Amino acid sequence: MPNLTPEIDQVNQTQNEQDSKPGLTDDAKFNAVVTRLDHEYMLAVEHVIEQPPPTNKYQALKDALTNKTLWMDRLPQDLQIVLAVTEPMEMKSLT
Repeated sequence: MPNLTPEIDQVNQTQNEQDSKPGLTDDAKFNAVVTRLDHEYMLAVEHVIEQPPPTNKYQALKDALTNKTLWMDRLPQDLQIVLAVTEPMEMKSLT
């Protein structure tokens, strides 16, 4: 399976493939998606990758990817580019 790129269809396809494989553990699904993430996506869901919840890791990753993608797709293209190269910051550091 190819690496995931910033295309929502590819993210959805990979997630659907993982969902449809019977017998795969939560950890196996989580690891399968993480190993295929494009750098941009990896940065966007870094918090889930570095500190996954004790259970439902795959669902947490899937939710984070879906939310990030849907949110970013609604922004103007120039803002998407800026956000893609901006390092994540804590909200309290912005004040």
